[in-house]
Amino acid sequence: MRSMIACKKPTLAVLALIILFTGPPITCYGEGFIKAGFVFSPADDELADRWLLSGGGDFSPASSLYVGFELAGGFYTDRISAFETIQTAPINAFLNMKYKAPRNGVRPFAGFGLGLVSLLRSRGDRQNYNADLGFHFMTGLEFGALSGNAFLVELQGQKNLTQNGSPFAWIALAGLRF
Repeated sequence: MRSMIACKKPTLAVLALIILFTGPPITCYGEGFIKAGFVFSPADDELADRWLLSGGGDFSPASSLYVGFELAGGFYTDRISAFETIQTAPINAFLNMKYKAPRNGVRPFAGFGLGLVSLLRSRGDRQNYNADLGFHFMTGLEFGALSGNAFLVELQGQKNLTQNGSPFAWIALAGLRF
């Protein structure tokens, strides 16, 4: 039995390569993006502590349909007394699906994603890390050609699905697609 399994692995690899090189062409191209954003709701923190940076990529297996990922994070400091602060670093990672209108100039898009909503909190010598399931949706506009560089603006809603009573976050973002 062992020799049959050893024999099947190379055979399957050869068959996969034959299908890959002789099958129909698969066209898939990607776009990268980097964005800076501002969390405007909930507005519990000071203005200086509500920013974030985001980056990721979208890949198009079909016209106007994109699948991709987004990583976002920030760093906030809350002073709880004259001598003590809490540092919070949200670290989010989402898998996305987007629709982008197939037109040059102003190109609207909308999509949604599921992923990880996490917080790393540090208070003095203690650290706490929470990771939960979350979702987000986004809508926005790209200003530029269908391919190549473009400026983008985006409104994103984000919700932690694991914690009961967690607020819905609204984030305004602007950045570049490349």
